Amino acid sequence: MISNRILRTALPVAVLALSAPLFAACSSGGDDAKSQFCNLNKDDNLEKTLSGADLDDPQAAVDAIAKVNDKIKDVDAPDEIKTEWTNVKKFFGDYVKALDGVDVSDTAAYAKALTDSDIQSEAADMSSASTKISSYVSKNCS
Repeated sequence: MISNRILRTALPVAVLALSAPLFAACSSGGDDAKSQFCNLNKDDNLEKTLSGADLDDPQAAVDAIAKVNDKIKDVDAPDEIKTEWTNVKKFFGDYVKALDGVDVSDTAAYAKALTDSDIQSEAADMSSASTKISSYVSKNCS
């Protein structure tokens, strides 16, 4: 099924993109974007929200992605990873938007909503974005 294939490809990458900042806390002071980004998951376990999603339950996956989207949509990244972070946020936002009002228990409607959106191409971009974000976090967030 196409929708599960998209989720099984994109969610692990999204988990990687979000788990790097998960345990990070930037030094006090400094760049607001850097601090906000590095402290993204200080109080909220976004990685657990995604990794715990049951990919065989479309509604659970949609709910997990919507929850993470709500928490990351207003978080900016430092200039060094702004493009990659924008790609991650776009994926989450577009996924939620594509499925707004769709009965995800209807597998045909669910697959069509994802196929009609750019989610597939965005999922492919997530891997390189995740690598660069993780690298940035390991070097700049302590």
